[in-house]
Amino acid sequence: MVSMAAEELSRRPRTGGIYKAIACQRESTVKRLKDLSNKEPTVDVGLEMADAAHLLKLMSFSSSEIVMAGQKGHKGAMLLIQAEILRKKGHELIAECQNLLQDAL
Repeated sequence: MVSMAAEELSRRPRTGGIYKAIACQRESTVKRLKDLSNKEPTVDVGLEMADAAHLLKLMSFSSSEIVMAGQKGHKGAMLLIQAEILRKKGHELIAECQNLLQDAL
């Protein structure tokens, strides 16, 4: 009996105001993802794409491609941050090396 009720609920049309609001948000999110797909790849772009893909998944408006794109956006943002950390550390080590050589010579 419970499964019959759940099945009936799942077939029932969603007509309340919240569903219209979700549809508008979904359209806006899809448009933003399209815009982001043409931007320069940065940490912020990667994070926003990952978050937008996750949001679409929560709205039950997603595909495996969108999920994969979101995962890649997140991973790309993480790699860019790691690269920046490594770049700074590299500069510090070279500066230390220069100081050591100046003192030694």
